[in-house]
Amino acid sequence: MSGNVVCTDRDKCLSSRAQILANSNFKDDQELIEILNGFLILSKSKWSSPSLGYAAATLLIKVNRHEEALTAVIPALIHTAYPKIRQIVHEALTASNEPKATAKAFVQQISQKTSNMKIVANHLGINMSETSDSINQPCYYLIQALRDTRLFDENQLVK
Repeated sequence: MSGNVVCTDRDKCLSSRAQILANSNFKDDQELIEILNGFLILSKSKWSSPSLGYAAATLLIKVNRHEEALTAVIPALIHTAYPKIRQIVHEALTASNEPKATAKAFVQQISQKTSNMKIVANHLGINMSETSDSINQPCYYLIQALRDTRLFDENQLVK
């Protein structure tokens, strides 16, 4: 890891450092993984910020902490429809041993932060009328979990 990061704002500094770590190749570098895990522990209180939560989720995916990545990405998911957020959600659900249960827990966590599940479904690029035959399994589990919340009218979603 090279380069210095000079920051005047603590949140921007954390985000910049997270992006440097996210771009690093460290699969076999135990020392870097330990530093990364320490960084993630220290920055956890800042994950409620969309930009920092997204950066943390990116790093959590790299160290195979997929369920924590889902938790960290929620503020960014509520805020924007950035395609890389969808990628994080898809990768985390795909890596889960119990994707259906993970999707349900993820949607429950989201519903604690917002009641506007329509926006969340749109940000995830989900078409609620799709069937399991036409989409990948993780997305199908998300659709089922969203339907189960009953927090929005499916007919209002863009199809």
